[in-house]
Amino acid sequence: MKKRTSSFRSNAKLARATWGELSKSAIHSLKSLTEEHGLLVAAGDLQLLEGRWYVTHAGLLRISERRRCCGIRTLVERRLSDPACGRWVFKAIVYKASGSKGFVGYGDADPSNVSSLVHGAEMRVAETRAVNRALRKAYGIGLCSVEELGYLSSPAAPSGGKGTAASSANGNSSHNRQPRLRDRLCLLIRQYNLDPNLRLQAQFVRPAFGGEAMKRHIPGLHARQQDAERPLEGLFLTRVEWASYRWHPNRPFLAIRFIVLESESFERRSFSGRLYSTERALWKLNWFLRDFGYDPELLNQDQIDEKALFNLRGVVRTSHVTLNGRTFQNLEAFAPAAEWEELSHSEADETQA
Repeated sequence: MKKRTSSFRSNAKLARATWGELSKSAIHSLKSLTEEHGLLVAAGDLQLLEGRWYVTHAGLLRISERRRCCGIRTLVERRLSDPACGRWVFKAIVYKASGSKGFVGYGDADPSNVSSLVHGAEMRVAETRAVNRALRKAYGIGLCSVEELGYLSSPAAPSGGKGTAASSANGNSSHNRQPRLRDRLCLLIRQYNLDPNLRLQAQFVRPAFGGEAMKRHIPGLHARQQDAERPLEGLFLTRVEWASYRWHPNRPFLAIRFIVLESESFERRSFSGRLYSTERALWKLNWFLRDFGYDPELLNQDQIDEKALFNLRGVVRTSHVTLNGRTFQNLEAFAPAAEWEELSHSEADETQA
């Protein structure tokens, strides 16, 4: 008991030095976690995010070691995984003792729910999440693990002194282990289907006598809002500037951003749309791929390669609809780029008539 009390005091002291003053509820939770599970801040077992404690993968493994865990088994759920899109689903089984049936946990990861810092490592993130969930079930830990959060995947180890975390010039570092500015921007880009290739330059405006940054200036933000208020409608010769497959349990879709090449009045304007890959909507996705000259070999293999979509050209007829105050771009029809001249003349004749 004295050892646990000493551990709690050390945890509280290091937590205050790392994350600043703690609320009463955070202190009580830390005491409970220390006494019940023997988790240590110094060992990287815990992280404090937005005033809440989260256990780490390292902390869960230490608990399993102390409880003499018999073994952990992981399996890829191939039926639910899609390696081409970076989506992985793992199943983990924790055996507390020899001959036990085991405790099962599942974990998934794809580019939309992991930090941009670990893109390309979704398989490892999914396995870690599955193991964490299985371990939490096996040892009765109701605390969520930090690796299961959408914007974090590999938390930084706590520092030994107050204010030792350096803040980089572009604001991507964090003093209090909160989500980094870069990760927050990535979440906004995915949520509102923005162009990830847009270069956002953040300028910090600091008070004259020190302190934290008060304002962030993002050039072009107002201009993009004005563009969004004027949706495009009509027939356009376009080029694919960006494409990303977004997994969803009910309605997965391919998000695409087009650059207008012609007509002249809208040249260099861009617009975005979605092509759903549900069974009933596959015909339109196939239509787009075929008329834009997508690789026939990949198409015959039922594969979508986002890189192979870049710079493909074709004709798009688009319109827009407003629902609940938000404007959505409809991709109505497609045609090969070679048919642009004929289609544009026909469109002009119909307009004059």
